Amino acid sequence: MNSNLDIICVSGGMTDSTTMPIWRHFPKPMRSAYPLSRFLIAELTNCSPFDAPKWQNLIYDLVQKCNAGRPVILVGHSQGGAVACCVAALANAGTVLGVVTIFTPHLMFSLQPWLLPMPYTINVPIVSFHGTLDTHVWCGTEHARSVAHEDLISDHMGLAHDHKHAERIVAVARKHFSL
Repeated sequence: MNSNLDIICVSGGMTDSTTMPIWRHFPKPMRSAYPLSRFLIAELTNCSPFDAPKWQNLIYDLVQKCNAGRPVILVGHSQGGAVACCVAALANAGTVLGVVTIFTPHLMFSLQPWLLPMPYTINVPIVSFHGTLDTHVWCGTEHARSVAHEDLISDHMGLAHDHKHAERIVAVARKHFSL
């Protein structure tokens, strides 16, 4: 299996990887599943959902990375999941293998589309996760086009605390994203 791909993790707007390292447990299981992968983190720290120009700049930067010639898996946490979906919709066909959204408020974005950085129609598989202890996004985490949706016993920032969440997310994504 060719696993020469980029895995791009997109943080939500109110997180900061220096103070809340939500992605710290992901490189090991990702590299185990995809040995030749590159692991990249994209984030806008302290950026509210209403800072659309900042989100749009990040989206366009990520689209350029997706169109650089290597297949991509996008993984987004919270609002980063919506950003990942926008990126997947704008990238060249065939470059994004799939999108993983973790604790992303898809229902809120479908009911209030003006909160999205930009409208999108996505044509790649989406795997979504809901945190059963999440008090920030307590419902509506399943994307309408999800090929799989699973619960994690976690609060909104639980990815930073438990490597088992990362391992499960990677295992589920691997089942649904083919190279």
